[in-house]
Amino acid sequence: IRLFKDPNKLMKAVTVNPPHILGLSYYMWNERLTQHVAECSKKINQNIITVIGGPSVARDSDAYKNILLLPNKPIDVIVLDQGEKSFANIIKAVLTYGRDKKKCLAQGIDGCAICQPETHNILRGDLIRHKVGLGEIPSPYLKGYLDEFLSDGMLATFETVRGCPYACTFCGAGDPFY
Repeated sequence: IRLFKDPNKLMKAVTVNPPHILGLSYYMWNERLTQHVAECSKKINQNIITVIGGPSVARDSDAYKNILLLPNKPIDVIVLDQGEKSFANIIKAVLTYGRDKKKCLAQGIDGCAICQPETHNILRGDLIRHKVGLGEIPSPYLKGYLDEFLSDGMLATFETVRGCPYACTFCGAGDPFY
């Protein structure tokens, strides 16, 4: 697992050693950048499974289908539910079927939507409703995943309102899903 904040560093790493799975954040302010990075990654290696997730993916409508049907198919999988469990399901598919993208994307993946490569059918896996507890997932800070960013002078942030029940219109943390 490697994390990137700079898209140029990411693309250099993808060029040198293409990943099996490329996970990208998807926010309203980086939609075009995310799609461009996915498109460029596919030009480097068609077998990369490109995954997006984040607050700009509507899980309570069919809007995600438009993303999966973009020309040149830059996005293979969209995480619609809790990222941790949904992304773990994507990894399980890759570990089960290897680097054969067609087999990995042949059936639905719980918590995700996929566009099957052959038929262009969009499949929505089962919803993941179980909330993730703090003890279920190790801290990325304690595991060292964020050391590079901290040593570069960036500050640590913590998500403190996951699953907020208030659903304020100005905030993505109050998503009706929770």
